[in-house]
Amino acid sequence: MNTAHLHLMLVHIPVVLVPIATLIYLYGVWRQSAAMQRTATSLFALAAVVAVPAFLVGEGAEEMVEHLRGVSERAIEQHEEAAEVALWLTVSLGVLSSFYLLAPSLAQRSRKVLIPVLSVLAIASSIDLALVANKGGQIRHPEITNSSNSQKTQD
Repeated sequence: MNTAHLHLMLVHIPVVLVPIATLIYLYGVWRQSAAMQRTATSLFALAAVVAVPAFLVGEGAEEMVEHLRGVSERAIEQHEEAAEVALWLTVSLGVLSSFYLLAPSLAQRSRKVLIPVLSVLAIASSIDLALVANKGGQIRHPEITNSSNSQKTQD
């Protein structure tokens, strides 16, 4: 296993986990289910823990692919810039979720602020992670770009 492989394995965890946990969290808020909110915030914290090494091994993955034929340095840079924002959003979400989990009485008292902030962070992180994943896919998957090389001719 190399850093590119490790990056690809790790990065999919927060990309999938955060949007699913966001849906669970928002549904839990709507249903006023503390159990669902705890489950979602636990998943947010886990996603944040995994996002850090996924981001850190991204540099090694870049080194492995940047000189390969068909790889765009511009695509790598766009992916990396979006990933930095996603990392901060996801880590912030994880830290706030950890606060929610580890200080439940304080979290309960600050509920009027905590719920909207967690909701906004979760939605923003979900959207940005989707953008990062798309930009990452464009590095080596020409079939998701609009380039003429990737379009199939039809008979």
